[in-house]
Formats: sequence, C-alpha cells, structure tokens
Amino acid sequence: MRQYLCFLFLLVNRLLRRPKKQADTNAVLVIQTAKMGDAVLSLYFIETLRQRYEKVYVLSSAPNREIYEMSSAVTEFFEYKPNEKSPAEMTRTWEKVKDAAGEPSDVVVLQPSFPAMFIALRFTSARSHLLMFYEAGFSSRLFSLLFDDVAVDYGKKKTVEYYLDFTCISEKGEMKNYDSVRPGIKPVSGLVPLETEPGVFSLGLSIKTANPMKELPAESFAAFIRLLTNSYPDISFAVYLFGSEAEYAENEAFIQIYLQDMTVKNLCGKAALSQIPALMANLDAFVSVDTALSYMADIAGIPVLNIAGPCDARRQAPLGKHVVIIASSLSCAPCFTTGRSTYQCRRGDRACLREITPETIFRKFIQLIETDRIMKEIEVIGIEGVKF
Repeated sequence: MRQYLCFLFLLVNRLLRRPKKQADTNAVLVIQTAKMGDAVLSLYFIETLRQRYEKVYVLSSAPNREIYEMSSAVTEFFEYKPNEKSPAEMTRTWEKVKDAAGEPSDVVVLQPSFPAMFIALRFTSARSHLLMFYEAGFSSRLFSLLFDDVAVDYGKKKTVEYYLDFTCISEKGEMKNYDSVRPGIKPVSGLVPLETEPGVFSLGLSIKTANPMKELPAESFAAFIRLLTNSYPDISFAVYLFGSEAEYAENEAFIQIYLQDMTVKNLCGKAALSQIPALMANLDAFVSVDTALSYMADIAGIPVLNIAGPCDARRQAPLGKHVVIIASSLSCAPCFTTGRSTYQCRRGDRACLREITPETIFRKFIQLIETDRIMKEIEVIGIEGVKF
C-alpha cells in the first residue's frame, strides 16, 4: 500500500511540477543500489557519462564507496542506505543529494529498486532514465511509467549496452560502444606493490564470493594449479590469493591443505578496494568465480578467466578482450541473473559448478594465455603452440 501511495504522490508531483530553478545541464546523477560487482561494471558507463557531463554524481550503498571514489570520472559520492525505505527517509536522502549537488539535468537509475526510483523521481527538473529488467515485478513496472526514458534489459546483450541505450548518452554516436572505454582509475598512494620476480608467472586467484551458490570447491582450484605446474615443470609459478578480510582464514587454510610447497601469498584484506586494481596490474593472469574481483582484474588490464557457474555471462561478465568465460551447459543455467538473484540452488546440488572440472579450467586457462593480445607474456613464460 505504501508504494502505491508513493506512486500517486509522484504522479501528482510530475503532473504539477513547476521547477523552481533551472537544472544543471553539466551534471548527471547515477543511482546504483546493487552490490560490488555491478558497481565495478557500471564504471564503464560512468566513464562514458564523463565524456558528456562535467559533473557525474553517484548515489550508492556504503560498500560501493571505495569503488566509485577510485574512479577519476566520479565528481562526488553520496551514500544510500538500503534499510531506509520509508518516504520520509528516502526524502531525506534526496534532500541531502539536492542540497550538495543541486538539480542535475539527468538522473539515471541502474537498478529498479523502489527507493532508487522514488529518489530519482523527486528531482522534478531532471530527465529521468531507468534500466528495468524484463523479470521486474508489478511495482517496478508501475513506477517505470513515470520515467522519461526506460531501457528494458531482456538479457539479449551485455547489461552495459543497455546502459548505453539511454537517450541522455545516445545523442553522440561514438559513445554507444564501450569496447574502447576503460575506466579511469585515480593513482594510488602508499601502495606496496606485488613483489613479482622476472621469469615467474604470477597468477591471481579468488576462491570465495559473498554468494556461496557461485563458489567452486576449493579442491577444484587446487587441482587446476597442480595440472598447470605439472604440465609446465620448467616454469615457476607464484599464486596470489585475493578476497576480503573475512576470507583471510579460509584462504590460509586453503594454502596449508593444498599449496604448502608452492610460492603463495594471501592478500585477503591486505589492501583497500581502491588499491586492488593497481595491485592486480602486476599479475600475469587472474582466475576467479564470478565476483567483483573478476571485474577489477579486467579493469587492471590483465587476462581474466571468469567461472560463471549459475551466472548469466551473456548479460554480465568482465568486458575486456583479455577475458575467457566458463559457462554451464545445463538447461537450468543460468539461474542467477542481474534481474533475478538467488542464494540457493533450486536443484539442491549445484550441478552447474560440479560439471566444471579442473581439466576444464586448465584448458580454458591455456586458451586465455594463448590469445593474440598477450603474445608478449606467452614469449616470456615460454608457453607456445599448446594444442588440445
């Protein structure tokens, strides 16, 4: 009932709106209420916006602050609190942004949540833009009627391409293609770089995610590394484990159980989010289940092997040309999409991950390092002409 009352309020407000002041044509506000992976991916979109607007403001949740503040394209970050869902609380957030940034000419909502849509539509002088997933419920579809511009994500192309469908950016044709766009990351101070050695292949690895449904068994990663080292005994490998501070202990146990005789460094929680791309830039490759770290490695410009599992890689995946994706062949996959998230396998057996064997990871990894874009690295480590 509360949402419908808010809809009527916004409808009347839209019909009767009489802007008290001119909107700032050099400013745009992006509202992103999703998690870290989506935030990293949206940096490509933020970068394209910066080509047109002098000021790009972002409203997102606290965990995403470091992600957006590491971008040189973001003018200012404002915190959105997901637990504040009453009209009064959302209005306070709107007032906070409006008082600090003024009235932007455009407001873009990248996730069709009720608070994000409500806050966006309170900017009466701004043109409003919404990305709505085809799986969206009745409330989201109802509120979408109030937006000036709606792009519907049908899952037929990358989500970033749907971002670029918005009228506010499509006026310039050259901005429609993200292939040439790389997010600009601010220089990092006080960072202790990875001590990589010449002639040693440095492999980044992420074995944990916030959503356990996307996790591959730790022994699969260990078996993949053994396949790699056994197949190329003349090459030295060093493994660097990435993750959050809360994952440090589990990664330490992984080392003790499986990789005691290898050069391994546990970096979980050892660097701020804003420092991770700079750290990763020194790696030769990165292997991970689908997580924000995969996207950060992509931004760092290194080759990425992304294990999609239940995720819809057709919609959301690292965007670089250094990327190889392992997707499930099961009919029930993908079940985890941008617009429909779940933390539990409906089959109960996570078969989409069990079918991804260490041999599969190994073959895809060799495919990754054989690509033309990294021939220099191939020559250095001596892996040439591998055939399967």
